[in-house]
Amino acid sequence: MKTLLRGLLLRLTNPALLVKAARSSSGEIKRILVIRPDHLGDLLFATPALARLREAFPAAHITGLVGPWGRAIWQDNPNPDTLRVVAFPGIAGDKGRNPLAPYNLLRNTARELSREKYDLGVTLRFDHWWGAALLAAAGVPRRWGYDTPGMGDWLTNMVPYRPGKHEVEQNLALVEALIEGEHGAHIAPLEIDRNRGIPALTPPRAIAPDLGALAGWADAPRRAIIHPGTMSSNKLWTVQGWGEVAKQLVADGWAVALTGSPDERPLVQAILASANEPSLLTLVGATANISQLAWVLGHANLVLGVDNGPLHIADALGKETLHLYGPSDETIWGPWGDPQKHRALRAPGTHPTSHLETGSPGMEGGPEMRAITVDMVMRVIDRES
Repeated sequence: MKTLLRGLLLRLTNPALLVKAARSSSGEIKRILVIRPDHLGDLLFATPALARLREAFPAAHITGLVGPWGRAIWQDNPNPDTLRVVAFPGIAGDKGRNPLAPYNLLRNTARELSREKYDLGVTLRFDHWWGAALLAAAGVPRRWGYDTPGMGDWLTNMVPYRPGKHEVEQNLALVEALIEGEHGAHIAPLEIDRNRGIPALTPPRAIAPDLGALAGWADAPRRAIIHPGTMSSNKLWTVQGWGEVAKQLVADGWAVALTGSPDERPLVQAILASANEPSLLTLVGATANISQLAWVLGHANLVLGVDNGPLHIADALGKETLHLYGPSDETIWGPWGDPQKHRALRAPGTHPTSHLETGSPGMEGGPEMRAITVDMVMRVIDRES
């Protein structure tokens, strides 16, 4: 019923959808639109698919359509020719918004995109009905995505979404089917090996921040970063837990710095107060963008955090990492690469719920996260050190 109502509203608010856009099976593919509405880690996981698409269509103009919250990952990537930014509804927690706003935004965005006359479009998120409908409303004749509820009315070609497979592999499977179906250039067979990190993720470009803010950390022999924040509050660990881990790391001879966005300052300050350790450094506000954060992560020996984009950037940079998992599924969203180097920690007896509280103001996670103890974390760190 929800899907039917959504389809009716889409057609009523977007006249272009009253007539279903037909598939064109002929003609050279000159312009490709790739939609990925999500956050930093999701955009990073999609970089191998972008590279594969570029390899198959070397002469095509590829446009990435991303949200402002994820733009930093693709803005210096060599494979999209251009980036467009849309504040996709439902991604960043927009409760209380005008219920017709997503449909009006789709109409206006489709009108702009239709002028660019894309030959092919693909939405890389498995449940992104809005993006699939946008491709149809913009008159894109070849529209690829996943065979999941709510997508079929708007796509011309659908690929199965395999439960339990990593998101990197899902995106690559979609793009491989697209390449075969659309007769891309002959390219070498694709090798995929999660445990070896093949194909590699492409991290954002690293740019050094003001090194004065890093005094005492950048020159230390053992450097650790804790990035405790994330967009979904129930994926957070506990303030006391991070405070105790930071204190123990300092006692073991590590120089420890905490990173975060300006919005995460209260969380970082609470952890600093809990630790009560004068040598802890906060870099909130010291890194002006993702490129500067990438530089800091690249100079760490160990990076700790929850399921968040910066931890995945650290993986892509080859750092030793420890990710704490609770409601999100590490099978799908876990580290890409050597599991002995990039570790995912889940408390015994807990299971992912896949329910994420995006935009919630809490500073501590749900029961799956609170079940992780300081001893569990320190045992993993001691094995890595």
